[in-house]
Amino acid sequence: MNRTFACGLAAMLLSLAAAVPPAAGADPVPASRPVARIWRGHVRSAEADAYQKYLDEAGVAKIRKIAGNTGVQMFRREEGTTTEFVVISYWKTAADIKNFTGPDWEKVHALPDDPKFLVPPEATVAHYEVVEDK
Repeated sequence: MNRTFACGLAAMLLSLAAAVPPAAGADPVPASRPVARIWRGHVRSAEADAYQKYLDEAGVAKIRKIAGNTGVQMFRREEGTTTEFVVISYWKTAADIKNFTGPDWEKVHALPDDPKFLVPPEATVAHYEVVEDK
């Protein structure tokens, strides 16, 4: 994926992630289209470096190895006393995500130590159909 395009796509997806989620149980993307899965979480800024290392090793590195995953990005933004992390993973199809998450694919697939870091933990993720990738 072109780095400039990926950064632009990521910025657009992050702005869309704040939108109203689809109705419970509804798949927001067609079954055969590529999908972007967006997770976000906040940690105390004093723990941000440790969480970044943990998230990379326990989360991002493992996501890259899951069948159907086509890429993953991690973002970090300092917000005073907290730091926001965003992970966008890209998948061939919604079915590939569901093979990883199970049928409740909008529920966060939490890492074991997330409760120690996240303030408060997010309960859901957002999914978007990838309509253009140049």
